[in-house]
Amino acid sequence: MPRNEDKEQQTLIKWSGQACIRREFPELKLLFHIPNERKCGPRECRRLKLMGVKAGVPDLFLPVP
Repeated sequence: MPRNEDKEQQTLIKWSGQACIRREFPELKLLFHIPNERKCGPRECRRLKLMGVKAGVPDLFLPVP
């Protein structure tokens, strides 16, 4: 069963993809999810850390000033 946060993010992504919303806020096309919540073994964790994965990074990112 999906977590509440998962449902909220899915709802937000679905909302942001609507044509009427995109017309009003075209920058939402840049909104994306950062899959930073995965569990991994020591080797994979080390590889991801070397690639720059950081704890506490928001799950959604909108690169707009």
